[in-house]
Amino acid sequence: MKNILLPVLMLLLFSACKKNSSTPNMQNTISAVIGDNQQSFNSALQAKSTSTPGGGSQFVLTGANGTGATANVLTVTITSPSQITPGTYATQENGTNKQGAAVMLQQKGLALVYKSDVFATQTFSVTISSISSTNIQGSFVGSLVLSEGYGPGGITVTRGTFNVDF
Repeated sequence: MKNILLPVLMLLLFSACKKNSSTPNMQNTISAVIGDNQQSFNSALQAKSTSTPGGGSQFVLTGANGTGATANVLTVTITSPSQITPGTYATQENGTNKQGAAVMLQQKGLALVYKSDVFATQTFSVTISSISSTNIQGSFVGSLVLSEGYGPGGITVTRGTFNVDF
């Protein structure tokens, strides 16, 4: 009887175990495809939430893809006339900047600065999927235009994601 009981107990024990096959939830990351290149902006990562006049709020995420003078720096800004909540924030027509998203990419090695075009309607959007008192998560996509330096007039940003503690 002992010879049968031990294998049955082992079988029950191992069948109760389940391997977690879900994708890990990477925290403190910002990444995107810039043009055709996948980039991570996880160095010098900062997230800052502030109140704006009139009861609004602003959230700024900044990260670099390396260290030193040639690191590219990505800044994502979300502005709202009220509390920032999950949802999609897009660049605003005529640059009103009362609610919406603004994105800036500084390519320091090339002395180029690209920004979302706040004078064009919805050329860039940031979607917040989750926000708490300690973490913000979401995605972003859009087009950036050259604002400083000499280089290509615009670049596309796709598959942008962020998951940042603050």
